[in-house]
Amino acid sequence: MTLTLRQGAAAVVDGAIGGGLATMAMSVVMLGARRVGLVEELPPERMATVALDAAGQRARTGRVREALAVVLHVGFGVATGCFSGSCIAACACPSRPSHRVWSTGASSG
Repeated sequence: MTLTLRQGAAAVVDGAIGGGLATMAMSVVMLGARRVGLVEELPPERMATVALDAAGQRARTGRVREALAVVLHVGFGVATGCFSGSCIAACACPSRPSHRVWSTGASSG
């Protein structure tokens, strides 16, 4: 069975929402891990540092690095959710309720 454009787009949006929700939940876990001393630098912060270094912007302030880390973290979570949503839509019956796509997007975020 083929998907219509509307069904595919809805699955991608549902996946993005799920990925965004998962990103928020993961943020709580990562900040908790930092607070109790399990980690010093969180993965999104490390990615931002590497990206700024690669761009020759090492001297940027901490605020720039923090903002980039947030953008990278949220962007990755939402993009992963979009991918999951589209995979679910392509492999499943289009009549499935959207909450299933949300939960899959959330589990991948």
